[in-house]
Amino acid sequence: ETLRRTCIMKKTDGEKEKESRRSRIHQTVSHIKDAAPEKLHRLSSAVKIHRLSQSAHEISRENLRNIETDAIEGDRNIWYRDDGKGGKIIVAGSVSRLLDLFAQHFPENQTAAESFLSVHHSFISSVDLLNILINLYYKAEAFQAKQREVTQTGVANMIHSWVFKFGAEFVNGKEYLNGVLRSTLKQFVKSLTWDLHYPPFALLNETVVAAKKASRAYKSPRNFVRGHEENKISVLDLDPSALADQLTLIELNMIQKIQPKEFLNQSWLADNRESLAPNLVAMIRWFNQTSKWVTTEMLKRRDNMTEKTTMLTFFVRLAENLYKLRNYNGLMEVINGLHRPIIVHHVNTIVLPPPLETAWKTLLEFMSPDKNYRRYRQALKVLPSATTAIPFLGPLLTKITFLDYTMQDYIDSGVINFEKVRHLAFKLEKFCRKFMQKSYSIKYSEYLTLFILNVEIFEDETMVTPYKHRFSGELFDSSIAVAMERQDSTDRISIATPSSEPMEIDVKTPMTPARYPSMTGMATLSTIRRSSSIEESQISWEDWEKLVSIATTRRYLHGEVIMEQGSYNRNLYKIQSGQVTIQKTVTGPKGLPFPINVGIMGKGQMLGEMSVLHLGLTSASVVASSDEVIMFVMSEENVYNLFNSDAGLSGRFYKSLAQQLAQRVRALPPPKPKALVATPIDRKRDRRIGQLFKLPEGETIVKEYRCGMGKKKGILYLSINHLCFFHKFFAHKARWKLPLSEIEEITFNDGKVEIGTFAKEREQFRGFTFPELAQDCYSFMTRLLKDFRTKTEQFISSDNFQEFNSNQDDVASMGSVERDRTDSETEASTYSLSYKDWDIIRSGARSFTYRENEVIVAEGQRYQKVYFIVGGSCNVVKKHPNGESVHVGVMVEDETFGELSFLDGENSAATASVIAGEDGTEVSIIDGEFINVLFLVKPEIAGKFFRYLATNLASLLKKRESKSIAAEEENMVEVSNLLEKAKEYSREKRGVISKRGNHLGSSWALRFCEVKGGCFIIYNSDQEPTPENAITETQKILPLLGAMVKISSATNFSFKILTGKWSRSFAADSMEEMQDWVGAVAYWTTLKNRFDSYSPERIGISAKFLIDGCETFNAISDIIENAKSTIFITDWFLVPEIYLRRPDPASISDRLDRILLKKAKQGVRVCVLIWNETSIAIKLNSAGVKKKLEALHPNIFCIRHPPLEPLNWSHHQKMVVVDSRIAVVGGLDMCYGRWDTQAHLCIDNCHLSLKWPGKDYANPNRKTLDHPEFPFREYLDRTTVPRMGWHDIAMVLDGPAAWDVAYNFIQRWNHHKDFIGETSAPYLHTLGTPVPSEGGHMCQVIRSICEWSGGNFVEHSVYNAYIDAIRNAQHFIYIENQYFISSLSGGGIENAIAEEILNRILRAIEANEVFRVIVLLPITPDGVYGENASIRYVMHWQYETLCRGANSILEQLKSKCADPHDYITFHSLRAWGELEIGPVTEQIYIHAKMMIVDDRKVIIGSANINDRSLRGDRDSEIAVISEDSEQIEINFSGQPFKVSKSVHHLRVRLWKEHMGIPGCENPDISGADSEYLEDPVSLSSFQFWRQRSRANTRLFEDVFPTIPSDDILTWQMLQKKEMEASRMTDPEKLHLLSNVKGHLVDFPTGFLKSENLRPDFGNIKVRAVDRSIFQ
Repeated sequence: ETLRRTCIMKKTDGEKEKESRRSRIHQTVSHIKDAAPEKLHRLSSAVKIHRLSQSAHEISRENLRNIETDAIEGDRNIWYRDDGKGGKIIVAGSVSRLLDLFAQHFPENQTAAESFLSVHHSFISSVDLLNILINLYYKAEAFQAKQREVTQTGVANMIHSWVFKFGAEFVNGKEYLNGVLRSTLKQFVKSLTWDLHYPPFALLNETVVAAKKASRAYKSPRNFVRGHEENKISVLDLDPSALADQLTLIELNMIQKIQPKEFLNQSWLADNRESLAPNLVAMIRWFNQTSKWVTTEMLKRRDNMTEKTTMLTFFVRLAENLYKLRNYNGLMEVINGLHRPIIVHHVNTIVLPPPLETAWKTLLEFMSPDKNYRRYRQALKVLPSATTAIPFLGPLLTKITFLDYTMQDYIDSGVINFEKVRHLAFKLEKFCRKFMQKSYSIKYSEYLTLFILNVEIFEDETMVTPYKHRFSGELFDSSIAVAMERQDSTDRISIATPSSEPMEIDVKTPMTPARYPSMTGMATLSTIRRSSSIEESQISWEDWEKLVSIATTRRYLHGEVIMEQGSYNRNLYKIQSGQVTIQKTVTGPKGLPFPINVGIMGKGQMLGEMSVLHLGLTSASVVASSDEVIMFVMSEENVYNLFNSDAGLSGRFYKSLAQQLAQRVRALPPPKPKALVATPIDRKRDRRIGQLFKLPEGETIVKEYRCGMGKKKGILYLSINHLCFFHKFFAHKARWKLPLSEIEEITFNDGKVEIGTFAKEREQFRGFTFPELAQDCYSFMTRLLKDFRTKTEQFISSDNFQEFNSNQDDVASMGSVERDRTDSETEASTYSLSYKDWDIIRSGARSFTYRENEVIVAEGQRYQKVYFIVGGSCNVVKKHPNGESVHVGVMVEDETFGELSFLDGENSAATASVIAGEDGTEVSIIDGEFINVLFLVKPEIAGKFFRYLATNLASLLKKRESKSIAAEEENMVEVSNLLEKAKEYSREKRGVISKRGNHLGSSWALRFCEVKGGCFIIYNSDQEPTPENAITETQKILPLLGAMVKISSATNFSFKILTGKWSRSFAADSMEEMQDWVGAVAYWTTLKNRFDSYSPERIGISAKFLIDGCETFNAISDIIENAKSTIFITDWFLVPEIYLRRPDPASISDRLDRILLKKAKQGVRVCVLIWNETSIAIKLNSAGVKKKLEALHPNIFCIRHPPLEPLNWSHHQKMVVVDSRIAVVGGLDMCYGRWDTQAHLCIDNCHLSLKWPGKDYANPNRKTLDHPEFPFREYLDRTTVPRMGWHDIAMVLDGPAAWDVAYNFIQRWNHHKDFIGETSAPYLHTLGTPVPSEGGHMCQVIRSICEWSGGNFVEHSVYNAYIDAIRNAQHFIYIENQYFISSLSGGGIENAIAEEILNRILRAIEANEVFRVIVLLPITPDGVYGENASIRYVMHWQYETLCRGANSILEQLKSKCADPHDYITFHSLRAWGELEIGPVTEQIYIHAKMMIVDDRKVIIGSANINDRSLRGDRDSEIAVISEDSEQIEINFSGQPFKVSKSVHHLRVRLWKEHMGIPGCENPDISGADSEYLEDPVSLSSFQFWRQRSRANTRLFEDVFPTIPSDDILTWQMLQKKEMEASRMTDPEKLHLLSNVKGHLVDFPTGFLKSENLRPDFGNIKVRAVDRSIFQ
């Protein structure tokens, strides 16, 4: 009992408490280690309780995580989740908030309110609860009349429900709180105004009157207490039926006294349980005493068979009558009493009359604990509601205990876990409804009652011996604990006690986890387990003295070989003095041996343990390296003899040895992935199994099943002539074989297949991986046996029968249990685990069955367990530094894992995750706590077990070391140490080198290779290619920028190049040659650039900024026209028929496809990369585009990528590069609707001179694009629908910066070509060196790219550049972007752009500085938001970032300054035009991705402000950050400030366009409004900007029913505006439009503010995609 209580103590941090626990364990074990087996079994039970408690706590943590992730809305005091039907369910809340909610909305929350009232004692006292309700009633007096009545009626209803449904405290006045509750309620009602016409008062008055009447009528149930008076008569003199009647009356009286609150918080287990749960504790005590009485009566007659039989007959009759009365509690008392260990063997020897025997078996099956008393629970379910019954409380207490262990009371400070409230209330309400209000029609007998109360009960210790049988023991012992057992395909929960089998109940997860915004302030979970760490057991000096006493001493001189690699050794060595060198000999690719010094060892260290433990062969040579080395040498035989005499020493020695080996294994690099085990049973496996079972040559295995035979679990193999069963548990193996010729019958019953032989022996197979497999096995066995008999009959009638008969002696005997030869040797060995030893270890193990992809061990978690794969396979997965999961290996049956964490101690975490590789994977687990106890009780077995672990680790270490060296993965030399520091290596290198692939089994081959232009080019042969065939002879191109180079082996002159997607190994002929290759590669791989970009900062670049589509398309047309060798194009959406130039009149030669065709005919190679769109996005006709382009000319190539995955992400880069010398980068795709001028006309209805032909006249806000393959087929009515203007920004740049853009394209092109196997497209080579430029810009190319999008490690330099620019902004930030979704909105969004902007503003506020931020965004995202849930989701996240929710930018600034708009404002663009139907308006879609900081630097590219663009591992993006070396001085807020000339001019041109200031085509500042253009920081400029925006917004709202606007808060208001929009605009207001200046308007921050824009993820269309794609 002491040990049990110690095991379940909570873990503490104090060493003093830990030491106290250890001391108590040692004291307890010292008393019982030599005791009877029953006491040792009790010790095992204590450990089992601890283990089960651990599992329960893990379930508790998971359920709390579910509550956190399920909450969808609410404040910190009340949380909800979706109910799947459009409503919401309470998840959690504070007491006051819950009661307030129930009061104001009682009808719809009546069930929840009553649930809380039924279990409120767990969270608040009854007096406090009543006072809160009274205060709520008084508080409502201040409300308006209607709301006051609703709230007060809700309070009255709650009090009414409390009193009538759960209010024993009100009814049984003096017995509960001395009548305080009823008195308080009475005084409260008296204080109210007497008005029976007012519903709340009438209901309260009725409640008080009814409670008073019920209290007067209440009679306390009789108390039944067992006495000590001696009964004058024998139990055999009584009638079992009459005794059952009185026992039932007593127990009904007792169970009806139990109050629901006694089931809460496991009150019956508390130290003060007599006061917390007096009636429940009395019922538990009664159960145990009655059960002991049954045992006592049998013990009295155990020596007389006649009396014993008579007594058993009486109790069976008693049980029958109790069953008829539906007193299942009494029935279980009798069954339990007859199955206590001390009496069960007597009961089993008694033969009852057949009818009685049948009845007894029926009762046992009915109350069988299998599956948590499934048959009994099913009988209760179908019990008529009017029927009286007395339940057996075991299953109910099991469920309640499970809920208490797995669901915490609070999930935050003061926030109640309402899911637990709901579950508890449901179970208690069902219990009370079924059993608390019923009665029996039985006449009371004082005589029999007194007999029952005074029965004799033995209290000897033998009465409480822990269970060995199914029903034995005290089922209500206070040591109930919880465990989760995974069996087959369902999760089941087991409650175990030291005296009863685990009781299983089916569990349904109370909530479905979902990715909702996480909640803060989660309460820390309390732990119920103590540490299971292995105690320290390092070998002491005294132990070493014992070992040295059996040793001999040897001396070795310098250079003398002590042990030679590969030699046989059976000695252990300990260095007394001196040093030795450890050497390994390896073979390189040239076949030459190389000795490598791998370590030095000195005084006190031990050698030889590896060879002693594993095969006897040394894995390395040991050479004396000091002048003299003195060794203690211990022979294996002497060590074993010593250990046999001192089991404790053996345990400590092998445990220490295993721990050292575990550390050595951890120090090695992880193993290479193994190939998955093939599912089909091939010939090789047939031969192995045939040898295992000694089957005739050629006999094949036709079927196999994982199941159990008896108590053993293993694999059942079916061959054409035999049934074979193989069981293995760690090192213990057992085999069973039965010829089909000996089988008489095969039967199937209740999921079990039973075999009957002619020798009248029977074997049963059960516990199949899945229930349906049992039926399949039976059917297959039956067919197999039928076929065998048919063939046998035919054979007997043939001429070959005599020959067959003569050979029967060669067939193995049927039904025999065989063990492996190694197992028999184990039995005979003096120091290996025997069959009995494994049985003891197996008793402390648990077996779990896992589904495919279910996590067994999670990387980073701490597990002190050893795992053994009984069946199936497991995948080993490890987290890559970039956050991705990498598959590193496969483990199959008979393999162990977890030894490293097990041996390293509680501070060691799992280094990788282990995941079930297939359904039905079965794993046995041994807990560290069990080994601790085993070490104390059975040290000889513990020593053998640790030797077993050490042997496994020695084997693993040898394999890992050999593979590490063979694969040249030792990484003994760093690149920096290999290269000569004084030598400058060339950045280019070419020549022949040995190459090996990264596939298993790849061989070395000579290849001509070349390092050029940041790429490693591998050619098809060892011949140098000519310039003409260099591209066609290219085998592979590895991008070096962002890659890594590692030295595999300096002695073998080998190195490896690794990118995110590929790796290749290379070997040179000499050290000097390897240095040259590595030096050239390292130049590119070790480049460290600003923002962690692949590209350096380039100076002297000629750059020009391009505003809108007209300028950009003209620039693209110009550079393509001047192309000499290559044209690279990549777009998200590309239309070959798009017009780049639009002169008046237009010419077909200005179309993109015609321009590309012209250049292709001139010999220019055209390469186009387009995104292979998925169904998530709009159809972009990429397949048609590829077909059209490649049909134009053989010099035009097109690649679509990716072929399928990732479904959620896209290629979003937009760029054109010509000859790697000049490039255009920005946000524009060459597709429909993008071409536009700075006038942004929204109409184009003159068919004689259309600027936007066909589908180029686009407005996705009005109608989604259809049939993009038909470019000149109109899809909008130009006469009624305006086009949506398109605002975008790009830049043209040359020189080295253009080379960097080209490198990005080439890297992607080659990766996509390899990935999809595009054989028709050529590899692309980079130009050796960039062509210099003579401009004045400093430009750096930045990007977002990763393994899927570019074949390299994740790069998010765009994001890094944004963060750096914002943090270093001095005065001003100007942003134009398509989206603005950042981490302030929550929901798992990671980019911190908004947070950095907020922090920069807060810094300005604290320093009292002027700082401005202006953000331009589209009014609504691209698309019909009323029809598209994904667009509304984008709007939701954007509003949450900017202006809604406590964490948004504006809301946080409100608490720091008077007006947040003094620091940051949000704007949009709008245009208007006049059609035949009248004036029309539409937003100008802001598609730019630009940020200007202080007019000094600008970022322009394709990246939006959201996680898709900025994380790097999602969409591919490209951008340029630019500064101008030519600076001009202007005033910022009245102070002189130097800015970049070109950046300043770009911002001025943009502001002219947006505010309608003439001359936006040039940056000249002149005219009346010029003063507001130069200085963006001054108060006058800032106010002018805001006033112009506000004035335009009001004008548009006056003339048009603009959608959206700040006036539209709900969908209903939106519908009203849409109706107004359908009517003609008021002609009298048209003149107002002449006052609109430019396009600038306010961004509508209040649009649909009162609506929840998040989509319903219960909708299958929405749920089908990852919500993160909208972020």
